[in-house]
Amino acid sequence: MVIDPLLTVLKTPIAPREVGSTVGWGDVGRRIGEVLPGDYMKFIELYGTGTIGGWLTARGKSRAGQSCVFVAGSSLPKFRVFPSNTRSFRRLDPATNPRRLAARDFHHGLLRILNAFASNPHQNLLVAGFRSLAGLRAIKRQLPDEVPFPLFYEPDGLLPWGISIDSDIFCWSTRGLSGHWTVVIIGRHTGNEEFAMPMTQFLFEALAGKLNSRCIPRDIEATFAS
Repeated sequence: MVIDPLLTVLKTPIAPREVGSTVGWGDVGRRIGEVLPGDYMKFIELYGTGTIGGWLTARGKSRAGQSCVFVAGSSLPKFRVFPSNTRSFRRLDPATNPRRLAARDFHHGLLRILNAFASNPHQNLLVAGFRSLAGLRAIKRQLPDEVPFPLFYEPDGLLPWGISIDSDIFCWSTRGLSGHWTVVIIGRHTGNEEFAMPMTQFLFEALAGKLNSRCIPRDIEATFAS
């Protein structure tokens, strides 16, 4: 199956949430007007609702007194420190940051996969996905060069399946049968990118460090948080 390589790098949850059913997928297909890709449906069956790439974030002050967001993942040898007014970062050795992480700190996923069965509207394909489409339509009306693609329900239109922590929108290009849909990223700050591969192959190559993308860091953690 197309999803098999992904299973070698991304561990499935013991008890995935909101995995749907055969009847449920039929209802989703009727509501959207398309049968969704088989690898996506298998992904939801095995992983359920959740996010890919774990990051622990904590707001605090740098040694210079600057407001920062400290971001750490288990694959990172040092904290990353993002000044609150810029997207750039510098490295900070944890030994120089004695502040302890507390309950007010938060765990985030880098990429939220939209699930057609999610009870949380921010994670639901039919809610968050179509809200993202509405936002893209508004941008396209004002700045057509920013979104130079047709949008669902237009022929071959983009249909969102994921949203990053930076609000990059990960979409299918719905050209042809759903088994042949490919990936398009509408980057909030990084421009648009196209990948001639299905969703789960894209995720595998990203997590295996084989993907050259401006939106996906090379050191993304191969973790899934439900």
